[in-house]
Formats: sequence, structure tokens, C-alpha cells
Amino acid sequence: MTPIRNLDTSLLRTFVAVAECRSMTASAKHLLLTQGAVSQKIARLEGLSRQQLVIGGRQGMMLTPAGERLLTKAKQMLAVNDEIRMDTTGDAVDGNSSARPACRSCRLCLRSGEMRLKPNLWRNRDYGGPQ
Repeated sequence: MTPIRNLDTSLLRTFVAVAECRSMTASAKHLLLTQGAVSQKIARLEGLSRQQLVIGGRQGMMLTPAGERLLTKAKQMLAVNDEIRMDTTGDAVDGNSSARPACRSCRLCLRSGEMRLKPNLWRNRDYGGPQ
């Protein structure tokens, strides 16, 4: 496989959601994707990084040491990406303003300090929300 030159932000957004929700199913609901699509994106990111990033267990999905290292940098990269998008287009991160109530089943939606909830709109400062 060719070395990574550019990372797909949708792969990183999916990875961050899985890390925060600790569940492929809850992440899928949160991202408005199927569970299979989330699994495929994680597998693609693991293939690109040539490392296992998450493992399943009784407590849900857990990050490997490589996953832990990636999580911090992924959040930083997504924050910069979203800031650039906002500065250049004036659009909010979820640009299409897709109506989406908080799923209430994952830690992303339950953490009040990071969520800016408006009626039927969802945005997360660290994560950026669906693209």
C-alpha cells in the first residue's frame, strides 16, 4: 500500500466518534451512517495507518496505544479543518444544517460541556459533526 499523504477527514471524524462513543452502533447513529459504513471507515483508517487502532471488548470499543496517540492529533486536525472551513466559507461545520436531534445514547451527545444544542441541530466543538 502507498504511504499516506493526505488523510480523509471523514475517516478521522468516524474514528473520533468511535473513540468517544465506544461503540460502532452508537457511532453510526451519531454520524447518521450504517454500522457497516463505520466499520469500513475504521478498517480503512487502520489499513492506511498500518496499525490496529481500536479493539472490541466487554466494555465496548477501546483504543489501542496507537489509537490513543491518533485521537489527540485527529481532534486537533479536525478542529483546524473546521476552523479553516468556517473562515473561508462562513459555513458552520455541518454546513448543510441537517436536522439531527442528539442521539442520547453516546458520550458525545451526553457531554454538556462540548455540545452546542439548538432545537434539532447538533454541533460539537471538538468533533465537528457529520459532513
